[in-house]
Amino acid sequence: MDYNFIVTQIDRIIYVAGDEFTENDTSFDAVLRSNELIFHLPEPGDGELKSVMVFGGREYEIRSDMIRLLPKGEHGTYEICRKKRGAGCIDIFFQTDRPMTEEVFCLYDTHNQKIAELFRHAFTTWVAKGEGYYQECLSCVYRILAEMQKVRYLPVAEYGIIQPAIDYIDAHFRDEKLNMEILASQCGISYSALKRMFIKRFGLPPQKYVTNMRMNYAGDLLKTGEYSVEAVAQLTGYSTVYYFSRQFKKQTGLTPSEFRRKYRSSR
Repeated sequence: MDYNFIVTQIDRIIYVAGDEFTENDTSFDAVLRSNELIFHLPEPGDGELKSVMVFGGREYEIRSDMIRLLPKGEHGTYEICRKKRGAGCIDIFFQTDRPMTEEVFCLYDTHNQKIAELFRHAFTTWVAKGEGYYQECLSCVYRILAEMQKVRYLPVAEYGIIQPAIDYIDAHFRDEKLNMEILASQCGISYSALKRMFIKRFGLPPQKYVTNMRMNYAGDLLKTGEYSVEAVAQLTGYSTVYYFSRQFKKQTGLTPSEFRRKYRSSR
């Protein structure tokens, strides 16, 4: 993909829930009037096949924690065949001064928390439409594209060392008693070694990785409108609403109540 372009306009940013379409097979307009940058939200058990996309006569697998870039233009076919419902996706529609690519670009298994944060921040900022929101969203798009160019990788042997910690986080990230020493013990290494490998692979330390997972899960709970802020705090591993709310606002720029209200008004 050619990254030598300028983003000239953001048309819209939307969140598409995993259950948005009730049918298993959906056909979309194959004439795209915008480029689309789509992030399939990560969830426990990442990497499982969710859908198959037929685009321009070719098949592409869709999995959680992946990015799809669909180029603007006429592509003949655009169909989605769903195998399993996922956590949903965030879709950024935008224009560029020159074609980015003629084919679909897929980035699988990113495990890059910065990318996830940027997509979520772009969506909440677009929905909130506060002062300077458009420039902030434009900045997010450029930062996402920059992160896509430098997705971090660990050698297979080192990734295998920290895999037990990743699996443990997936299963226990909502546990209030989860601590970093437990994670290190799962791998049989020191916390300093675990931290070094996490930063090398994900671009952030284990504690921040856990916090991000909790905040992402909290956002999903708040979107349902079925839980109080107090309940969401407890369900995400926080003993006090004050600390949870502070962490949530630090992550999203909105209090839990503001986030829920803004999300519901965008539906």
